Amino acid sequence: MKNDGGPAFPQGPHPPHKLEKNEHGGTDLKLVEPPGLSVLDYFAGKALAGGITCNPCPYNPCGGMPEEKAKCCYLQADHMLAERERRMKGETK
Repeated sequence: MKNDGGPAFPQGPHPPHKLEKNEHGGTDLKLVEPPGLSVLDYFAGKALAGGITCNPCPYNPCGGMPEEKAKCCYLQADHMLAERERRMKGETK
């Protein structure tokens, strides 16, 4: 699975869990995917709101088509997420 940066607005200090029945008649505690926006989705929304997809788009000539603008926003968000990961590792250049 692609790294999406995790939840943009986590719900608390502990990951959400739910109880599920197991094959032995007991219950197991299972990790549940956090609901809501990922950091990648948040970055893509910010790219759209910030006008990054305005022409000239550095990654894809959007041409005003919503589908192309969405692709461009997520491509920009991928780059933003990669830069975030690089900086979290202590790299600054």
